[in-house]
Amino acid sequence: MSTIVAANISDGIDSTPMGYAVNGSAKSWSKGTPTAVVSGLNIATFTDSGVGIYTYAHTNTFVGAEDAAWCGRMAAGSALFGVADTGISQTVVRIYTSAGSISDSSHAMIRLGDLA
Repeated sequence: MSTIVAANISDGIDSTPMGYAVNGSAKSWSKGTPTAVVSGLNIATFTDSGVGIYTYAHTNTFVGAEDAAWCGRMAAGSALFGVADTGISQTVVRIYTSAGSISDSSHAMIRLGDLA
């Protein structure tokens, strides 16, 4: 494996310190339906754990269980949010979704944090 060492990353116009690029990047994300992950990063398994409850197991372990995780519904005309519950750990995040009443729907999840 090769290592690139740089203080900044640039598109030729704007420049950003590498710390923002590395630390501000999602380390896990998923786009899916109630039964399957359609596309994603760092997702080993996905389980529909009940109505409006989704559990993701990560391929690569996170350093801690204090990371931010968020989920949103991808359905026309409905606002939905999801939050990680106490089921978050270095290897798993469980998301509860709600829009007034809990329901299954297509959704997207993102988790920020440092990988082990």
